[in-house]
Amino acid sequence: MHEIIGDSTYKYLVDHFSSETIYSKYDTLEIALDMFIAESNINVRINKPMLQKAMMDYFADIYRLEKFLETKNEKISTYKTDSYTSYWLHRRPAIVPISPTLDDYCINDRFICAFIISSCLSRIELEIPSINIETIDEDILKVLTNQVRYHLLYRNVNPNSIELMMIAFDVAFKLGYKASNTITENP
Repeated sequence: MHEIIGDSTYKYLVDHFSSETIYSKYDTLEIALDMFIAESNINVRINKPMLQKAMMDYFADIYRLEKFLETKNEKISTYKTDSYTSYWLHRRPAIVPISPTLDDYCINDRFICAFIISSCLSRIELEIPSINIETIDEDILKVLTNQVRYHLLYRNVNPNSIELMMIAFDVAFKLGYKASNTITENP
């Protein structure tokens, strides 16, 4: 990562975000990828130059988005940062199969799917502190996982479609949560 941050092409990003911020995002994702790979028990490795490029593309988009939103006095939401992270990891696959089988080729999309769902669940936990994420119906998570993976594999993937997917999940979950609490409170 040091050589890419030192590249004059990205100087404006380092000046704007700081090398610490960029390294932190990179390190966080590298740790998440390592954990995912360890749990997957598949013979793969992280393509670090590709991950670095994905991170710099992410920061370039976030920089442009911040400049645009400044004119409207708005801040970037976590939906946007998570959707751009997912998008660039999709465009620049960082997990490389060492001795690939047919299932290994979708490993990047499996990671991105896990990242998207984890982001949604983390947001819900922050917004509804009384909820226990561990009690969410496994069948619901399976349907969500299948839909996200299908979208990543067969649809036109862009940050907007990912952001809309995450917002839709959050809204649907909150509506369902509100409805179930209303039903149990008013028998």
